Amino acid sequence: MSANNRTSIRLLYVEDHADTRELVFSILRDSAFEITAVSTFAEGLSLARARRFDVYLLDNKLPDGVGITLCREIRKFDAETPVIFCSGYTDGVHQSTARLAGAQAFITKPFDAYDLLSVIESVTQKSGRRGD
Repeated sequence: MSANNRTSIRLLYVEDHADTRELVFSILRDSAFEITAVSTFAEGLSLARARRFDVYLLDNKLPDGVGITLCREIRKFDAETPVIFCSGYTDGVHQSTARLAGAQAFITKPFDAYDLLSVIESVTQKSGRRGD
């Protein structure tokens, strides 16, 4: 997928660590995604309800909730948009729980920027969610 095609992909990123959030925001912005980044469960849920996104990128450990629960809440009103977890949890239990909650992919921190872009492109292509 070229950078021009990425421009139309709207991504919601929920991550509580400011440094990580800023780094991923920069990577995705520089790769021509339209990204909205927030730091809390409440902000993420509110935006997911209010706007249309093509992919959700969620951390699991948030100051006011858990990403798995956020994924389940999103799935109550949006069963189609791909969800990718980007988490420091490396064990299979968290990855399995994320998939059971409705996630399509799980990336462990630290991660390579190319791997992140590849996973985002893969899930959006599979789902047909490529912006307007």
